[in-house]
Amino acid sequence: MTVSGVYREIDPLSRLVFTWAWHGDGRRGHETVVTIELKPHGAGTELTLTQGIFDSAQSLNAHRQGWSSSFDCLSEYLRG
Repeated sequence: MTVSGVYREIDPLSRLVFTWAWHGDGRRGHETVVTIELKPHGAGTELTLTQGIFDSAQSLNAHRQGWSSSFDCLSEYLRG
């Protein structure tokens, strides 16, 4: 699977904004904007991710499932 995008904003240690579009059938699909914000939280860091606007409920649900799986893997990795 191929994804492309461009970085729109990079604020080291606090914010990252980029575009996201899957490629399929020889073309670039619908583009969304992903924003990741990092904030100190106790002894750790709080990560907030937003993404939109989606072109369908199916796409929204697929991305939600993908990000949730990724964050589950990250959490497991950080626990050691």
